[in-house]
Amino acid sequence: MTDFHALKFRLEKAIVEAQQASDAVNAVLTAGGYVPPGAVGVTRAALRELLRSHKDGLSIPEILSLLNLKNGQVRPALRRMPEAYIDHWRPYHKARGYRFLSIWCYCETPQEDCPKPLSSPTTVLPSKPPRRLYD
Repeated sequence: MTDFHALKFRLEKAIVEAQQASDAVNAVLTAGGYVPPGAVGVTRAALRELLRSHKDGLSIPEILSLLNLKNGQVRPALRRMPEAYIDHWRPYHKARGYRFLSIWCYCETPQEDCPKPLSSPTTVLPSKPPRRLYD
């Protein structure tokens, strides 16, 4: 029994030392300005500044490319920001028909999102000419 208790004591001591070392590393990193990738608070601040600088608004793919972020990080942060709203929708053509990109803007007072269109746009986007199979 004493071997078990001694082993348990050493294990608990090692866990406490590892937690203290981890806390010390995190303190050094955050004091140096390190921000872990995907931190939502930083993403919100960066989104706020980016949307302020683009008065016409930005789509999510444009925001991703400008901030060098991954796809799953922007939409949840935008949804939680009361000052970000969908100003309008931009149509684009995909293989399965028309899709719409939401264009996000910034304002000081919260606004309602523009409703998403249900059907294809009234203006037809240019398409390829039909192929000739036989000459």
